[in-house]
Amino acid sequence: MCQHGHMTHRDPEQHTPTDRNSCQRCGDCCRRSSPTLLPPDLGRVRDGHLPWDRLCTLRAGEAGHSPFSDAAFYLPEERIKVLERPGDAACVFLDDDANACGIYEHRPEQCRLQQCWDPAPALEQARGPFLARREVFAGADPLLALIAEHDRRCSFDAMRAAFERIRQGEHDAADEVVGMLAFDDHVRGFVSERFEMLAQALELLFGRPLGRLVRLFGFEVATGPDGTRVLRPEAQPAASGERGQGP
Repeated sequence: MCQHGHMTHRDPEQHTPTDRNSCQRCGDCCRRSSPTLLPPDLGRVRDGHLPWDRLCTLRAGEAGHSPFSDAAFYLPEERIKVLERPGDAACVFLDDDANACGIYEHRPEQCRLQQCWDPAPALEQARGPFLARREVFAGADPLLALIAEHDRRCSFDAMRAAFERIRQGEHDAADEVVGMLAFDDHVRGFVSERFEMLAQALELLFGRPLGRLVRLFGFEVATGPDGTRVLRPEAQPAASGERGQGP
C-alpha cells in the first residue's frame, strides 16, 4: 500500500526472475500504509476479525494521491481504512518481530489482491467499489441518521471552502469552522456517553476529529482567554497533511 492507502507496487526491475511470481514476505506493502476495505471485507468486520477500533473513515472530499500517477485528487466517496501505527505509516496489524501480518488468515481483501510483481489486480480494485459505513452499520437507523447529520454539518468540502474564504479575508468564515468543530466534538461526546461500546470506534463512525484536520489548512485550534475556541495560523504547518491516513 502507498502512504495514501491505495495499493502500490515495486518496480519489477528490482526483482529477480525467481521472485516475480510470489510474495517474498518482505513486509514492504504493510509498512507503506494500511489497506482500504472493500465490500468482501464486510464479513470480516461483522465477525470481529477487523475490529471497529482498528478502523477509521476517510470522508468524501478529503484529499489523496493516486498511487499510479501521483496525481492529487479529492475523494468522491468515503473510504474505510485499517488504522496505521501512530507516527508510522505501517499497518497496525504488522508484527515487526515476525515480519508478518497478525491477522493473516483474516486479512482484508485489498491485501489479498496485492501483488507487487503484477499491478493489474491493484489497478482494477482502485476503481472501487469500496466498503462504506452504511453497510457496516446497516439496520442501526438512529446511528446512520447521526452519521448523516454529522456529514451534513461537518462535511470536509464545507470545511475546505470555509478555509478558502478565510484565506480571502472573510473572517466570518472562521466562526463557521469553529461551529463545525463544536458540533464534531458534541457528536463524539454524545455517542461515547450514550453508547459505551462505540467509544473506541469514533474514527470509524465520524472520521478523524476535525480539530486535527485543521492542520491540513495551516491552522491550529487554541483556547481563548474566555474559554472559547479560536483558530490561529499554525507555527509550523504540516507539510503534507496528517500522517499516514490518506486514501
